[in-house]
Amino acid sequence: MEIMQAAEQLGRAIKESELYRRFESAKSAYENDQTLMGYLGEYQADKKTLERAGQMEEVDTHLVDTLNERIDELYKLVTENPVYIEYVGAQEAVNRLMEEVNIKITHTITGRMPCSHGCADCASCHHEHE
Repeated sequence: MEIMQAAEQLGRAIKESELYRRFESAKSAYENDQTLMGYLGEYQADKKTLERAGQMEEVDTHLVDTLNERIDELYKLVTENPVYIEYVGAQEAVNRLMEEVNIKITHTITGRMPCSHGCADCASCHHEHE
């Protein structure tokens, strides 16, 4: 089997998996949640306004404080929203799967398991870390 055909087959298997279907469903719910999108839009607009306010010659501390409070409130409204939580969780699960697939491919090619970020799991790691 040609490498690209195998990659395509793997891609289809991932796309058809329950994990990926959960992600697609969560993504759709996230993108179609008008309340959540409103919070995100307001959050981004307030962040830009705060940035501009901080660049003014005379900083309006009341405006900055008010914006910071609202940004914090919006952040909480977004990150505690069940639709957002499900979307992020599903996205992280797909990312983990992709990492595991990459590790498996690397192991199959090299015969060795790749190191974790800090190589703490390695018995005799010879990497140089920055």
